[in-house]
Amino acid sequence: MMKKIGFALLLNFCVMLSWAQKNDFSEVLFEKGYVIMKADSQPYTGTLIDHFENGKIHATAKVISGYLVGPAKVFYPNGTLKMQMQYNNGKLCCEIVTFYTNGELKLKAVVGGQRREGGNSIQQVVYGYYDKREEYVSKFKPKLGFQFLTTEGLSAFDNAHVPPHKIDGYRLFDNKIRDLGVFMEDSRELYAPKRKTTKTGF
Repeated sequence: MMKKIGFALLLNFCVMLSWAQKNDFSEVLFEKGYVIMKADSQPYTGTLIDHFENGKIHATAKVISGYLVGPAKVFYPNGTLKMQMQYNNGKLCCEIVTFYTNGELKLKAVVGGQRREGGNSIQQVVYGYYDKREEYVSKFKPKLGFQFLTTEGLSAFDNAHVPPHKIDGYRLFDNKIRDLGVFMEDSRELYAPKRKTTKTGF
């Protein structure tokens, strides 16, 4: 019993020690969600950090044996948290939380699995702060999809393939309106609209 406890403590210590290693995102490569060092092509373990030109932190993420794990965070240039998402063995999971530039909560949702149309399903919207798109959200809420936006445009088919420091925002969509280019939510709207919420968050 003591040996098992000792091994568990040692393993936990090794994980904490590995996370103490910090590298810039520019020092690694993301290959479909798998993270390797540029220098030797070995799977990366540690914390990744990206900075704005003003020196403030832009993005942080934790990686174990090449896979994103735990929370990853993206910030605005003013230092305010923009988005926080969770990863499990390289896959997006659990809750994703986004904020406006003033720190006000914008969206809190439970992320589901991969969708055939790309992106992830939204299992539950815990909180939503919308303007005139409210009617779309209410109507299509059970069928919502979630996809990251990058500085180059829409994300890859799989959200997990988008490096956290490349995430510029997100969009919410439904199959019926996706092909028309109409999206219920575009996170590039930085400022909170006039509040239109009900007891359910809408």
